[in-house]
Amino acid sequence: MKTTKNPGKSLTIVFSIFLAMITVNVMAQYNGTGFTRPRRPYYFGYEIGVGVQHQMLHEAMQSKDQMCAISGGLTLGVKLANRRAALRPHVGIYYAGGSGTYSLDVLEAGTTGQLYFLRLGQIKNHGLEPYALASVFYQRTAFCAAESSTTQTNYSVSNESKLGAVRWANGSVGLGVEYQLENDDYQFLHFFLEARYGMPFMVTGSNQDFTKTSANNLINVAFGVALGKIR
Repeated sequence: MKTTKNPGKSLTIVFSIFLAMITVNVMAQYNGTGFTRPRRPYYFGYEIGVGVQHQMLHEAMQSKDQMCAISGGLTLGVKLANRRAALRPHVGIYYAGGSGTYSLDVLEAGTTGQLYFLRLGQIKNHGLEPYALASVFYQRTAFCAAESSTTQTNYSVSNESKLGAVRWANGSVGLGVEYQLENDDYQFLHFFLEARYGMPFMVTGSNQDFTKTSANNLINVAFGVALGKIR
């Protein structure tokens, strides 16, 4: 899989999708007096998000003892929820431009569970719903080195050679807040902003240069939207 070296273009595309979903009137604004949910509503939908990820890599290469990697990317997922909790399987792709001699391509897949704070007792609806989250996911970080030729500064990933990769499982916890819109046709549109902190475990390298590589202090901040049906 190839990724773009300009995350700004990806962000522009995603936010254009957000605006289009709103302006084409896919969702009507929630009418607090006229809208009646099912007695035990079940939410099923899809989500898309943009995020920034920070991680510390130790002994990433024999020539470097430590590396701070900051990458930006996209995630796609599914949302399964009731009014108290949600389960969100997802896949994501991130890219960190090479500030030195190489860049990083990051792929991840996992699932996130979330619990709404203000609905633990009697369920009441609020404009903003804060939640706690816990995630478990698998991540692969590939290290790519630029070719010796530097005649053009805007080269693509296809002009880089892959040095190796590091793979690990990751557990993380965090907090988020969700803004919820629903309509009379039992459709929902939920915007979310969340941050999570994780610690990788079961780290393995793809070759000898990366066998001693480890990672920690994984921080992820993401913004996105989920939309679907209330059943």
